Amino acid sequence: MKIACLAFITVIALVNVIGSLRQAWVLFRKKIYQCPGHIVASRVGGAEEWQGGSNKLTMFWPDVEYEYDLGGGKLTGNRISMAFTRTSVHAEVEKKIATYPLGKAVRVFYNADDPTDAYLKDPRKHILTFLLWAVVMIVFGALMNLMIWKVVP
Repeated sequence: MKIACLAFITVIALVNVIGSLRQAWVLFRKKIYQCPGHIVASRVGGAEEWQGGSNKLTMFWPDVEYEYDLGGGKLTGNRISMAFTRTSVHAEVEKKIATYPLGKAVRVFYNADDPTDAYLKDPRKHILTFLLWAVVMIVFGALMNLMIWKVVP
């Protein structure tokens, strides 16, 4: 039983570590440039989602569209950040979209190899997040394996 627990925790930790390091490497290799753009739409997006049984929960997210021009024609994007968040609190999303009013000039961060891959927040800031998650999972795996080794008969 002890070996099975150790193997399970190790696999869970390793999958997270490998996934995090892979994502950090992908972001590190991307050629991210920035250009000026402007907001063309800013609204609250929402959809009703089922959450078990007959309970319904409506989730909201910022639905922001922007235009940017790289010299070869106008491109549009709708991603603010790599961290796509949904919430059931409508007011939180209203507060978020208030920072992106219609017509506002913004900096657009785009991938030079695929200019349609664009964000309003620099995606490279997530490299550190992925690296920290890998460290946390290494520590978690080591501590859990140590506890199992000492506690489980």
